[in-house]
Amino acid sequence: MGPDALAAYYKCAKFEYECGQYEVAAPMLSNFLMVAEHQMPSHALGFQALWGKFAALILLPQETYPTKWDLALAEFEKLRAAIDARNDGDKQQLQQRTWLLHWSLFVFWNHPKV
Repeated sequence: MGPDALAAYYKCAKFEYECGQYEVAAPMLSNFLMVAEHQMPSHALGFQALWGKFAALILLPQETYPTKWDLALAEFEKLRAAIDARNDGDKQQLQQRTWLLHWSLFVFWNHPKV
């Protein structure tokens, strides 16, 4: 899969997310991240896909996906590591960490073991 096709796949996954189709968007973003990790490591779309997958997992319906909090907690750890690894400057990194804290509250309040 070439970079153009991979970018188009990401756009499709983002479209599904924006339409509220989280059941479709989460696996598409996961697939994108698996391929992008090998073809475009540390690419900006990969970072955006991490955020999208994390949010999509949080927004999945609980009755359909009972293990969504375990998956979201694992994605939280990946996203935290990605934020720490980026060199966006102090202000940008602080903003990313603040958003991560905001979104992670949903995980920490709902995860049965945290």
